[in-house]
Amino acid sequence: MPVQLSDQFNELQENGFHYQSFKFMINGFPFIMVFFEIMRSHQEYLAERENEIGVIIPQGSYDVKFDRQHNVDKKEYYQPATPDEQLNIRGMAALGLALEMILEMHIERYHSRFFLAVADNPRLKRFYDRLVSKKRHSQRYTIMTNIGYGGNGYAITAHY
Repeated sequence: MPVQLSDQFNELQENGFHYQSFKFMINGFPFIMVFFEIMRSHQEYLAERENEIGVIIPQGSYDVKFDRQHNVDKKEYYQPATPDEQLNIRGMAALGLALEMILEMHIERYHSRFFLAVADNPRLKRFYDRLVSKKRHSQRYTIMTNIGYGGNGYAITAHY
C-alpha cells in the first residue's frame, strides 16, 4: 500500500508552544506533518501575520508544515530527497492525498478553523499549486493561494 497513516495525532508542547504531529509513510518513506497552534496571546506576531496575509486569523488557527522524517530528525528541514528516495508520479499523488486526509482529520479532531502553509522552495510551491488546481480537495475547506511575502503562502479555511 503506498499510503500508511499513523493511528493518531501526537500532542506535544515545547517552549510554551502547543503542536500536534502526525506521522505517515508514502511508498515506505516516513514523513511527518506538524500543526503549530497560532497563539492569540502573542499580539505582535499575530498582527504581523495578519498584515502579511491580508486576513484576520481566527481562534483555532495553525501553521502547518510537512517534511520527510529523517530531515526533521537531522534538523535539516526541506532537504530534497536523494535519488533513491524520490517519489514517482504515483508517489507524489499519494503524498497529496495523504496531506489532504491528514488535514481533514485535524479539522475533525481539533475543530481547526484556519491553516497557514508556506512553500519553502520553488519545487514545493509547484507541488502545492498542483494539489490546489486538481480541485479534488474537500468541500469542508477552501484554499487561498499566493498570499504573504513572495506569494508562497496558502491559507486554508475550514467550513462547518
